[in-house]
Amino acid sequence: MEVLPAPDMLIMFGLWICWSSHDMASMIGLSSVANPRPSVGRGRPQPGAQCRLPTEGPSCHTRSVGTSDRWPEDLTAPQFESSALLVIDVQADFLDGGAYTIAGTSDRLPRMVELVMAYRSAALPIVHAVRLYDGDDVDLVRRAAVRAGMRMVRPGSPGAQIAPQLRPNPDLTLDSDALLAGKLQKVGDNEVVMWKPRWSAFYRTPLDDHLRQLGVDTVVLAGCNFPNCPRAALFDASQRDYRVVVVEDATSRLTPERLADAVALGVHALPTETVVRHVSSRLDVRDAGPERNVRGTSGAALTPAGQASGGAGAAGEGAAVGQSRVSSRRHA
Repeated sequence: MEVLPAPDMLIMFGLWICWSSHDMASMIGLSSVANPRPSVGRGRPQPGAQCRLPTEGPSCHTRSVGTSDRWPEDLTAPQFESSALLVIDVQADFLDGGAYTIAGTSDRLPRMVELVMAYRSAALPIVHAVRLYDGDDVDLVRRAAVRAGMRMVRPGSPGAQIAPQLRPNPDLTLDSDALLAGKLQKVGDNEVVMWKPRWSAFYRTPLDDHLRQLGVDTVVLAGCNFPNCPRAALFDASQRDYRVVVVEDATSRLTPERLADAVALGVHALPTETVVRHVSSRLDVRDAGPERNVRGTSGAALTPAGQASGGAGAAGEGAAVGQSRVSSRRHA
């Protein structure tokens, strides 16, 4: 009888073990061995895949925001009566016909106007964050182009000015020297302009101090080119413990994938109509004395202790705010 060499015997033995394991699994019905469950990736969702929050449950496109048995209080829920509107980089050079057009920004401009008008009427804070490219204090990715003479949002140029539709008065001109020195330019009773040297509106700016002094705990974001500056600002706002809203139909270049990343951090995605409704309803309670409608809704006012004075109606309206991220999917 011929004896196989030792290496060949080891190979044959390994094959026999593999065949036996598979055959035994089939006999006893262990389908997880015969048909292993696909592994769950830890990275960015693949195109076409539903995004999932870190916990068990439905996808973020259907998960409601609000209270649950596990979390009795939603600490991310926007409180519009103590919110500020942050409008990012809506300047002439980035609009249609400008020196560096950002696609979709002009199309979203009418929604931005609605937001700004609502915040002005409600006497709530507005901050316009702007870019001014001069010298070397520019993002590395654009510094060489600016050095070479690229004419984009240059201080004092028409292209650096805020979009005419958003200005509190048509004659407004940015004070470039003051802005570049890190000062806030007051342009209205509750409205300022601020220069930001990099992507985030919170980096090397007085924004955080300004909002804290005003008692703001909710930042509502809208503006130009979500992948860059608005996204950087919402990350920085979130890690400073602000409640954050991104107005999805008033922000250009916002995609479902990028929105899902923000939602997973607790950011609320709302359409302009919803934000304007809650902000505008503040007009109905501004003179109500110590009672305030805590979420800026049109239902019954809430006392400072958080007790609803209007019964089920107020609770129902509050729930609508809590579930707003679901309904907003229809407006994306």
